[in-house]
Amino acid sequence: MYSFGYKISIKKCASQLNPCAQILKHLRSLARVTPMYQPGKKTSTHYRREFFLFKNSNFTYRFIHSFFKIQVMIETIQGLPPYVAAFNATGKITGKDYDEVINPLVSKIYKEQGKINYLLVLNTGLQNYSAEAWFKDALLGFVYFTEWKKIGIVSSQKTIKNFTDIFGKLIPGHTKGFMMEDLDAAKEWISQ
Repeated sequence: MYSFGYKISIKKCASQLNPCAQILKHLRSLARVTPMYQPGKKTSTHYRREFFLFKNSNFTYRFIHSFFKIQVMIETIQGLPPYVAAFNATGKITGKDYDEVINPLVSKIYKEQGKINYLLVLNTGLQNYSAEAWFKDALLGFVYFTEWKKIGIVSSQKTIKNFTDIFGKLIPGHTKGFMMEDLDAAKEWISQ
């Protein structure tokens, strides 16, 4: 009994010190408890927690994504014109992400449209790019070197924006760097 009470008091102290405690509490409130199916039993005594997402709950989606470390590191950004290849990069980026997500969409847009508008939102640091990812990124740039109509890079780092603006003048097409708070402007610019 004493040790049980001791463990609870440690948990209480830890939850007060842990900055994620409120988020976890919020997540638990979003869970619903449902009976688990057990073959051969008429009533179920085991329960599981199911997390459900609200369509407009971007916070919950991002939290579950980062908390459980889902392995999708590059996602396609939806809702843009068909001639735009737009991606959101998070976490550790590998060459596999380029092979499975970026290259097929860029190739499809090139075959259908002829010119490519490319938007990359970097929600990760450049140190999270593997050597293979850097190589695949350079290869992608050279394969479609003359086919880029617009290239936009969105990042929270001012150095990446400046690098994009300066060295973008060396490649065909229009290139522009954006800060993360200008994401909507970047989407509007790449869609024109």
